[in-house]
Amino acid sequence: DDEPDPREISIATFALREATAILTSLLPDTGFATHVRQIMDAIDSANAWEVTHARSPEKPPNYGNFRRLADRSLGHALGPVAILYATGKEKDTEHLLTFFHHYLIAKQLDDDAHDWEKDLARGHVNAVGAMVLKKNKNKHDSLQEAFWQVHVDSVAERIMNHAARARRALRSCSCVTRPSALLQLLHAHEQAAQMAIKERDKARVFMKHYAASASGL
Repeated sequence: DDEPDPREISIATFALREATAILTSLLPDTGFATHVRQIMDAIDSANAWEVTHARSPEKPPNYGNFRRLADRSLGHALGPVAILYATGKEKDTEHLLTFFHHYLIAKQLDDDAHDWEKDLARGHVNAVGAMVLKKNKNKHDSLQEAFWQVHVDSVAERIMNHAARARRALRSCSCVTRPSALLQLLHAHEQAAQMAIKERDKARVFMKHYAASASGL
């Protein structure tokens, strides 16, 4: 995330190539290798898009339906997908990938809601930062206020929506008989969204009192 020393890129590329080779060699004569290639391609594409489009606060990117937020982290799903193929339950693969897709979007929106200011300071425009900038292009001195007054509701709503869609996808996975661990992952971000609404109310009260005291000076 912090885009470290460029001299390490060649090492990272080598490691990724080796990881891809290992993964595609697993479970021969199944469709698992196809999923590996598709997911690795999606990761590369999402990372390239972010570097190209999400580095200019003056021109906030359009994250659309947030698919790229899921694509860049979808490697998390490869282990579970491999297990499905290894146990002959690959018919549930698409449902499981749908679960991870929406879970990862909810998780990243939660992370972005906490990091958007810090990311902007580094010239990185994450999904939440893009939402704030697009609606407040000429009010750079009040971005934090705009977030708490307007955008936190929208972010929390999106987190809850994607968490709900992930839950539905998980229920469609007949092979997942003990979903508690996966549901716990979702619950953490649902709780964070609910907490953000409470913090929003506190922030609004603070800003109201601050504005009143400032006007009385």
